[in-house]
Formats: sequence, C-alpha cells, structure tokens
Amino acid sequence: MLQTALCMLAVVVSRRPGQDKLLKLALLYVFNAIAVPVYIYFEAKRDYQESGHSADAQSAVSCGCDSGGGDIMVGCSLNITWGKLLLSYLFVFVFGMMFTLGIKLQQSQYGYGPVKAKVQMSSKSDVQKVLDRYINQNKISPSGSGTPREISLFQFIVPDELVDVIAQSPTVTSLEIVDSILKKDQLKVLADALELRLVKLSGSNVTDQDAEALLNEPMSAVIIDNTSISPEYVIKLAGLSSVRYMSAAGLGVTLDDLQLIVEKSRKFISKLNRCVSSVVK
Repeated sequence: MLQTALCMLAVVVSRRPGQDKLLKLALLYVFNAIAVPVYIYFEAKRDYQESGHSADAQSAVSCGCDSGGGDIMVGCSLNITWGKLLLSYLFVFVFGMMFTLGIKLQQSQYGYGPVKAKVQMSSKSDVQKVLDRYINQNKISPSGSGTPREISLFQFIVPDELVDVIAQSPTVTSLEIVDSILKKDQLKVLADALELRLVKLSGSNVTDQDAEALLNEPMSAVIIDNTSISPEYVIKLAGLSSVRYMSAAGLGVTLDDLQLIVEKSRKFISKLNRCVSSVVK
C-alpha cells in the first residue's frame, strides 16, 4: 500500500509545471527506497510485540537480534534481520534508479519536449555535406561559377548552420522549403541576405512574422499554400508590385480579400489574371 501511494504521488507531482519531472521522480523513489524497509521493520516489531512476548524479547527486536544472536522470528512466520533490511533497501533503491534511468532513456529516444533538428552538425564540412545532399543534387541550376541559384528542401528540419551557408550564397534567387520546419527568424536571415525571385513555402511552419520579412523582396512568384500566414499578409504579399503569381490555398482567403488585392494593385487586370486566379478560397 505504501509503495502504491508513493507511485501515485510521483504521478501527481510529475504533472506540476515548472519543475524537472525526472528529478522529482528520482527523489520520490529514493524516499520510497528509504521508507519501505523502515516500514517493514516497524510493522514486524509491532506484530512481534502484539504476539505477547516478554520485554526482553521486545528489546532484542529493537536491537535487531534475539538473545541467542540469531534471526528474529516475528509471529512465527516473518524472519527479519538487519542484513535483510539492508538488502531490501538496496533492492528498492536499485529498482528506483533503474526506473528513473529508463524514463530518461525514453525521453532521449522519443524526443519529448522541444522539437530538435534531426541533423546534427558540428563543423563546416558537415554543413557542406548537407548542401551536397539536399541542394546540389536536388533541382539546382548552377551559375557560371558553380554556385547554386535554386535551393529546394523537402520534409526537412532546417538547422541554423545550413541557413548561414545558404545566406552566404548571393547567387540564390529561388527558395523552395516545402513541408519543412523553420526556426524563428531563419527566413528573415535568408531574406535579408538574398534577393529572392521565387519563394515556395508550402506546408511549412511559416507565420505572419516570416511573411513580413518577405515584403521587401523582389519576388515575382509566391507560393504559400497550407501555411500559418493570415489573409492580411496574403493581401500584403499579393500587393507587391513585383509579384505576378501567387498561390495561397488553405489560408481562408475570401472574395472580399481578392477585392482588396485588386484595389491595391495598379495593374489590377494582370494581377487578377495571373496572380489572384490561383488563390483558392
């Protein structure tokens, strides 16, 4: 019963926010390891006293041995010595530590907590390998010097190291990051460093803050299907004078929003035919 109560207490305490769950569970199981043997000892002592033995025998129980120095017989059925108490303490303590280490291993394997990039890079050579794998062999139109003009990433958790390398390639004018995860301000870093003509972010976790970073780009085509960009910023992007094509499917754009796009654009006829026609309500 005591172990069950402690386990339930561990579950309740582990749900409290702002503290390390693994540390709390470890402390609770250390307490468990100490409390259980002590509980067993005092229960045995109480049963022994209730069985009607003499005060001398009770004194023998309190010191952990009988008058003959042998094991203590409690209620003629429970045999307890200090050695067995220590063994039970060690057993419960080891079990608790194995339990907490198992939780830690599970957290590391299944990635509980903040999302981390699957690609771990420690040097610039590793970054170059990522470039070779995900860029140079994937829809690249190299310039005369061999540097890429198009960046195309699909289902990728974009690390900061890769963003830094791409930002150092001024020849890049086409950026496609589809069904991928971008960290905060990564798109802003790319937009500040590059002059982007084509931007495709379909299915990625971009927001209005990312769209704000694109407002100064000389883009002719913007594809932001199934993102988290609001209709307000869809209108702002479509209103850029350089934009000739836009696709914003799944963003809740209405006919009223299309009317605003037409009103804000000077070349509203070409906008309506080439750009807005691809916007899906």
